[in-house]
Amino acid sequence: MLEEKIIRFFCRIFSGLFFWNNQLRKNIRKKLFAYTTSIRINIRHKLVCKYYKRHIERLKNKKGKIRIGFLVSENQKWNCQSLYDELSKNNKFEPVIILTLMSTLHYKASTHYSGIQENIDFFEKKGIKVEIAYDIKKKKYISLKNFNCDIIFYQQPWFLHYTQEVYSVAKFALTAYVPYCFHMLEEENNYFAHFHKLLWCYFVESKIYEKKYKDEFNAKNVFFSGHTKLDNYLSKKIERPEKQIIIYAPHHYNCDHHKFATWHHNGKQLLEFAQEHQEFEWFFKPHPHFKDSVIRQGLLTEEKAVQYFNKWEKIGTVYTKGDYYPLFKQSSLLITDCISFLAEYMPTENPVFFLKSDNRIAPFTELGEKITSHYYQITDWKIFEQTFERVVKNNDDYLKSARLEDLKSLIGKSDKSAAQNILDYLEGELQ
Repeated sequence: MLEEKIIRFFCRIFSGLFFWNNQLRKNIRKKLFAYTTSIRINIRHKLVCKYYKRHIERLKNKKGKIRIGFLVSENQKWNCQSLYDELSKNNKFEPVIILTLMSTLHYKASTHYSGIQENIDFFEKKGIKVEIAYDIKKKKYISLKNFNCDIIFYQQPWFLHYTQEVYSVAKFALTAYVPYCFHMLEEENNYFAHFHKLLWCYFVESKIYEKKYKDEFNAKNVFFSGHTKLDNYLSKKIERPEKQIIIYAPHHYNCDHHKFATWHHNGKQLLEFAQEHQEFEWFFKPHPHFKDSVIRQGLLTEEKAVQYFNKWEKIGTVYTKGDYYPLFKQSSLLITDCISFLAEYMPTENPVFFLKSDNRIAPFTELGEKITSHYYQITDWKIFEQTFERVVKNNDDYLKSARLEDLKSLIGKSDKSAAQNILDYLEGELQ
């Protein structure tokens, strides 16, 4: 690319002038790359704004239904079922699921847990037809232009093939994003330039984030809708079984810069604890990348990882599917260090044991701090046992009233679901 050629040219010049200082040369290269990347993103941003303006004018005059594609690579992160359902009931829109694969197979779990066929099975069980944007035989990605969509909703910003990334798709369709998780950490990934900035619309889960992105990034493409995942709680509540359900949901170790995973401290102890307490029904709900990450980090061999999963299967259920909200609603307790679950589980009104890491680097957002302030903070095994004895065995959820106040003020009450808010926005912009 032109930017890389410019960088190499300047680096050759400066390497001749400062051949004795490798660090200086690296710093110069880094700054040049950042500068050229910024120029490229700004150029692309101006172009996509022109594309979107043209697309909107076209769609306002379109005869027939507006086709909306949901690009999905991992069914465990499927987050727009309520929106898909609302669009299906509306005669102005035609929703479709488009399946693809993550472009980097660095995460083996992405293919193990969420291969094309497993995703097909997941949606077919829901009675949803799918279309495929990856040729398995040829191992080739298919351009999303072939699916004749007017709007493409992205599932996640990670590992997109260049033919399916936002800039490529913006040339022929509007692009939108509902975050697959509830953002809780203060980090740059919540709004970064080569994905979020280039979107037509980023539907955010909280007014706090809408204001934050506008203030910090001058974002003009964010819209507060609420989170579609929480729409799952609007349906009729499921009756809880007599035997209390406890969920243990460990995070993965791939985000080394976050360091919030705690399985190496408590994972084996929690399994032993569950084996000793069969008066409860246990569900092991690992992150989709958990098994791969503990193997890659050397915490378990592949054989030991399989054995660990098998032991959970013997005493309870290993749950790896994406539609876990019925399980949430039936359960009585969540034990986790998985950050997005801290928000997603809150509407159950049940207690959460937050397994805290001693060396966690990324701080919580303002919203994250509020949500976790009245969860049970578990920093070592002794505190876990004491808290379990009081909260679960003695049925003394002493933080519940404060937690319900948090839920009322943070999630709020609304006459409309997040899906309906998004649908209203689409109709307002396109009709």
